[in-house]
Amino acid sequence: MKMPINMRAVFLSIALLFISNSVWGNFDDAMDAYVNEQFADAFSQFEHLAKIGITDAQFNLGVMYYRGEGVERDIFKGYGWTALAVKNGELSGQRADIAAQIYNSLNEQQQSKAQLVLDDLSKKYSKEAIFKVLEPNFVFESTPDTKVKVLKKVVPKYPGKMNRQGEIGWVDVMYGVARDGSTRNHRIIASSHEGFNKTSLKAIKKWQYQPAKTESGPVEVYGQTMRFVYHLTRITFNERKVRKMVDKQREEAEKGSALQKYHFASFLSGLRSFGDFDLETRNYNEWYFEAAVEGFSPAEFQLGKNVLRGNLCSADSAKSLAWLQRAANQGLTDAQYMLAIEMLSGVRFEKNIDAAISWLTRAADIGDEPSMLKLAWIYATSQDQAYFDNKQAMNYFQRVPDDYNDQLSYLEVAAAVHAANKDFDRASELQNQAVKLAETYGLSLAYYEKPLGLYEGKKEWLEVL
Repeated sequence: MKMPINMRAVFLSIALLFISNSVWGNFDDAMDAYVNEQFADAFSQFEHLAKIGITDAQFNLGVMYYRGEGVERDIFKGYGWTALAVKNGELSGQRADIAAQIYNSLNEQQQSKAQLVLDDLSKKYSKEAIFKVLEPNFVFESTPDTKVKVLKKVVPKYPGKMNRQGEIGWVDVMYGVARDGSTRNHRIIASSHEGFNKTSLKAIKKWQYQPAKTESGPVEVYGQTMRFVYHLTRITFNERKVRKMVDKQREEAEKGSALQKYHFASFLSGLRSFGDFDLETRNYNEWYFEAAVEGFSPAEFQLGKNVLRGNLCSADSAKSLAWLQRAANQGLTDAQYMLAIEMLSGVRFEKNIDAAISWLTRAADIGDEPSMLKLAWIYATSQDQAYFDNKQAMNYFQRVPDDYNDQLSYLEVAAAVHAANKDFDRASELQNQAVKLAETYGLSLAYYEKPLGLYEGKKEWLEVL
């Protein structure tokens, strides 16, 4: 006699394992929805994640099909998705047994139909099929970013110590562009030597942009990257030595791990800044792609960022969203924060405030300071009472260190949070400091003086999300 399968017990035991051991953004939201029996919502989220190759979501989707939760019951799709998850994710133990138990509970005719469903799903959603769809169109020219436009550049000074030592190098800074066109939330994402970091950050804080815009006006965006190159004219490159270096790193990447492929891609990207070395015929994004296929989240993030802006590949927001979500679902806070800012603005991805706040919350919960600061701003300044929460705003703000590297954002948020909590004298003091700092960066002061006037008049700064 074939025994019934207690799928709900299995699902919930696995759910508790996921919730206690993961920080995966939207996957957590789907799990929360399932545990709270919001099955339609859970099904929709699991289905989206399943179709971009998140194997745990594929498995859970199969469970919901088998049980008929949030969707009409379909035992064949229940088997198909759970078996596909086992195949794609090399799942073992209890979850692997579930797919086998479903199959063994079917009669011979049903097993044949179930196998056909698995075969059909495999054609669309196997690892190979998904990565074929998500593979960027590699090109050797970047597409100009039309969403924001640089209005003012500041070249960093060559650090005296590095100059004297004959050091050359580069620094990659990732940052956002605020609604007034100033640069915010600067992060060093790669650097050949920390001796170049300080001057690079000092310079990028004085850059100004024409901000991105939607129908509602200027909006914030995130994920801009600037490479500052430090190259002394007295230093020349020995192409033979450079070729030898490239060949060595290529060999290590071809035989090595996803991390080595990622490092080689970053190396090639950096090498382009020092000259036109015709040493590698492959686009560096191809190496990021190979590392991403192996599930290396920094490569998924870098690929998603490059695809979004058309950096040596065709711009494609749908592919970018998938790569960024894959990285975010592994707990990469850079990806979570970027998704949140883009979803708040609606410039490149569909606007979704709740999803944005969810990503920010996940990132903040694992210590991401820009996410804490952004949540503090949202809760302190939202006109919508559904999001305004002055106590939460203060809670998130107090978790950010007072030496946060983007002091302009820190002071603005600090002022707004204190105003939301009716401490207008302190808010005025902090905003006045923001005005003075903006002046040192050469920014237009009207943007910063407007909230100062409100605080001095004992009023909060409120805005529409």
